[in-house]
Amino acid sequence: MAILKSIGKNLRQLDLRFYIVPIISLLLIVPLLFFKPQITGFAVADNLFSNPDLSSVNLTLSISETEVLPQNAQIIVKLGSQEKQLTAQQFIELSGQSYEKTPLLNNRNSYGYIGSHKYYLTLDKLGFEQKNLKPSMLLEVAVTYNGKILMQSSSIVRLA
Repeated sequence: MAILKSIGKNLRQLDLRFYIVPIISLLLIVPLLFFKPQITGFAVADNLFSNPDLSSVNLTLSISETEVLPQNAQIIVKLGSQEKQLTAQQFIELSGQSYEKTPLLNNRNSYGYIGSHKYYLTLDKLGFEQKNLKPSMLLEVAVTYNGKILMQSSSIVRLA
């Protein structure tokens, strides 16, 4: 009889453990469904607060060791009613910084940028004009390739 009680007690503890693990897993996973994580560090604006003009707002394009950015990926930057679009190749060449390229697997005539690099451009170098800008504006940045959004972010820029 004591053996049966011991077996029953062990089964109840096993049942409890059987339910606790999935419950804890759900508690950890469910918040991820409601809070959508964003890709960060790919294209971001620096110096977003109290900037006197567009020459002090940096747009940073980052590529990590494990990423390949196709040369013809489109970088779309919007500030208020102004919008500028350029390829990754144009952005990197305008930055004047060194880069590494590799042929893309699906097309030997096309290249992608690789390596751990950061490329910086100010909004005025992208061709944005200071006129008709409000003191506080939404800056939106998107990187697309073959119609797919690789990265999208937005920030408030405060101009003096």
